[in-house]
Amino acid sequence: MTARAVIFAPALPIWDEGASVEPIRAGLDRHGIAAHIVDTNSLTEEATSIEHLAELWAEHLSGLRFDLVCGNALGGAVATMFAVRNRLSCPVLTVSGPVRTSPKLSARLTTIINLAASGGIDAAMVELHAKVTPAGEAAPPTPPLQLTRHSRHVAARRIATGLSMLRTVDLDEATHRYPGRIVSIVGTRSQLVGAEHTADGPTSSTLSVAGAGMRPHHHNPTCIDVALTEIRQPLETSHAISSSAR
Repeated sequence: MTARAVIFAPALPIWDEGASVEPIRAGLDRHGIAAHIVDTNSLTEEATSIEHLAELWAEHLSGLRFDLVCGNALGGAVATMFAVRNRLSCPVLTVSGPVRTSPKLSARLTTIINLAASGGIDAAMVELHAKVTPAGEAAPPTPPLQLTRHSRHVAARRIATGLSMLRTVDLDEATHRYPGRIVSIVGTRSQLVGAEHTADGPTSSTLSVAGAGMRPHHHNPTCIDVALTEIRQPLETSHAISSSAR
């Protein structure tokens, strides 16, 4: 049986059909793992917290089997709680996915959220891209979103609701009691989520990508292979991913 993974995408103003997590999907494919990508933001309107959002996704994906749970940024936090909520023991792989906040992270997210909440989706995206870019580098030009007035309102709400959940994220207890491996990938020059925001439980480890910002999977896609090599074991076809801690 082919190993299967779910990938929770980051907070996005509009759904990009999985482009933001394509390096993760491609890495999984190289290791023979089929991926199911979800628009994490699509259920944020109904959720009140990361925990609640993960619960909604657990209900939405009920009946599907996953051997590996992955996520990027907001999706990384949701991936962790999704695994805990479903009482899984399979590995969790997050890319710039925080399990806790910090005053600096909260303040930077608040700036972006306030811009989006005031209707300035273009200004919010300029600020978000500036913070996603590795520290010390100039952010590339951010073209305005070509959207209708209603779509711009929806895009702003998606960013505001998604990032608001990360502003107060606190999953330390959940990661400490999780029985499976949790591997977190972060960039050493990230201006938002860094190693200080990742899981530090008994079965957790963090891989730092030199020179990368919030998108280490785009900066150096081989980091996905390194992470998968760390957590993958050649098992029987029905259990292609190991859930045992290192």
